Amino acid sequence: MASYTITWSCGHTSDKQLYGPTSERDSYVEWASLHGICPACYAIEKDRQHKAKIEQDKLVAQEAAGRLQDNGIIMLALTGTEKQIAWAKDIRAKLMDGPVGWAVKIVMDRNPELVLKAKYWIDKRDREPIDWARLALPKTWNQEWAPGCPEVKAAVTILKGRKNVHYLGDTMEQTILHIANLTALPVEEERPTLGDYGNRDAIDNWLVCQWARNGLIDWLKARMQASVDTAADARAVAQRATEANEQKREAECQIEEARKITELAKSFLEQAEKIAGIASLIVGAPGLIDGQEFILTDVRDEGASVLVRESKGEEILDLSAHAWCQAHMRYLGRLADSQVHI
Repeated sequence: MASYTITWSCGHTSDKQLYGPTSERDSYVEWASLHGICPACYAIEKDRQHKAKIEQDKLVAQEAAGRLQDNGIIMLALTGTEKQIAWAKDIRAKLMDGPVGWAVKIVMDRNPELVLKAKYWIDKRDREPIDWARLALPKTWNQEWAPGCPEVKAAVTILKGRKNVHYLGDTMEQTILHIANLTALPVEEERPTLGDYGNRDAIDNWLVCQWARNGLIDWLKARMQASVDTAADARAVAQRATEANEQKREAECQIEEARKITELAKSFLEQAEKIAGIASLIVGAPGLIDGQEFILTDVRDEGASVLVRESKGEEILDLSAHAWCQAHMRYLGRLADSQVHI
């Protein structure tokens, strides 16, 4: 620890205790001289920001109050000190004009005396939207409620915010079974009262049970049927994919068989050529050279060369063994062609 005299970016100088390694202290002093402001200027800036926020909040509240007045909503006078009333009016206007305004209005209609106290709005300024929805939910369930009405909005808000309804993450069959069991239980017709720190789960359980009684099971059954239809489509697609894979495997097997047959045919051809080559070197074997037949007369130098004569004459040719093998193959080819034509 050491005390440093820092000249801040605002131009003021002050002492500050710094801790840690020397390199980190030096880095902080360098940063403060470029970007930091002294404690006095920091306090002034925070105060300025606080006052600006207050003015912004007042402006937002005034705009909200103006919109409420344009919509014909009359805001009743509040009781309390002058400062409390001014603050509470801003809080009430912003809540009424906000996303839970419908729930706030229901609460005001049910508690006309309570909501006229400025202290009530000040104390409840941080109440969560889901708790406003719980308060707005009527004590008795009405099957005639229309979709989109404030009561249904409250119910949907609560269900969306309910994290401990674990069965909503189960399978469709498990969900239906669980809710069906709920509807068979004796359920209080009166909604539990919401306290400051309790009864939230009781209200949520009441809501889920009442909702189940009023058609959630039918809705879930429809969802399950849609899931079954989707599963059937998926099974059909999977079946087609399986059949395609089987056809692919069968084609691959056929290709493999054809490859084996081709290799075998090549092997037979090579063997046939070898046999034909050996047979061609037998004295007296015929061959075809330039359309004329010749007969092998002699084999010399262990097959390196041969002597042949014309089949009907005395002309002698000296050929390599390879050339004579080709001549013999041509002869066999012509012989095969003549047999085919016959």
